[in-house]
Amino acid sequence: MSLIRAMSVGEIIDGAFAVYRQHFATLFGIGVVCVGPPTLLYFGTLAITPLTSLWTVLTVCAVLLYSVGSLIGTGATVWGVSEAFLGRKPELGSALRFAAGKAVRVLVAGLAKWLIIGIASMVAWVVVVLIIPVLGASVLSAFLVIAGAVAALWVMVFLAAGYAVVTPSVVLEELPHAPDALGRSWLLTKGAKRKAVGVGVIVMLLITAPVVATGALSALIPGMLLLWETIGTLGQVLLYPVFSCALTLLYYDLRVRKEAFDLEHLSRQLAITGAPRA
Repeated sequence: MSLIRAMSVGEIIDGAFAVYRQHFATLFGIGVVCVGPPTLLYFGTLAITPLTSLWTVLTVCAVLLYSVGSLIGTGATVWGVSEAFLGRKPELGSALRFAAGKAVRVLVAGLAKWLIIGIASMVAWVVVVLIIPVLGASVLSAFLVIAGAVAALWVMVFLAAGYAVVTPSVVLEELPHAPDALGRSWLLTKGAKRKAVGVGVIVMLLITAPVVATGALSALIPGMLLLWETIGTLGQVLLYPVFSCALTLLYYDLRVRKEAFDLEHLSRQLAITGAPRA
């Protein structure tokens, strides 16, 4: 992909895979470095009796490392895709160094994003929990539980769509404060939340496909759980960079539509952010 331009959902997905194929070694390497360690830690939990103290500690560590690693990996991938747009070959070391320099801002913006989404999604459930004891066991109570679940899901999806390009914004733009990326993302996705949902849902389905497929195989062919777990998880690591590629293309698509963003803008933007050169 040589030009930054307005794209449909299908073109964003195709473009994400095209960029991934063209720079597979670098982008896959980012995935291995950033989410590989928590993945290995997860495999360690499979050899331990569930719900024991050690299992709990390892599981929590794996989740935390994956959360941090995925944010850093997204930052590195955003830079790599941007370099590819400019016709340069992104290098693994340069991408990781750039992401490391933005690590604190990426983590702060990511934490603020998920805190808002999590807290807002919980509000619907809190209301339901407070009302159910008053109404008791009734059809109305059941309806409220279902309504609360639907409302929580809608709020989560709506906010996630609005904050879809938080990481590209904080990585590529010189914002005064990291949390400002939330407002920036919300502005860019205004009127385009359906598109953000479409891109997110399609990519998430693709990324989870290996786990779903191997889960089905483990049910059909029991006794090989560890093998299926390994294949499914490795498949996720393999496809992980596609998500970041798609978010980056979505970010550029929104800027092209709203701000007439082009390659000249991108070149100046990367120079301002101090992107390292290989």
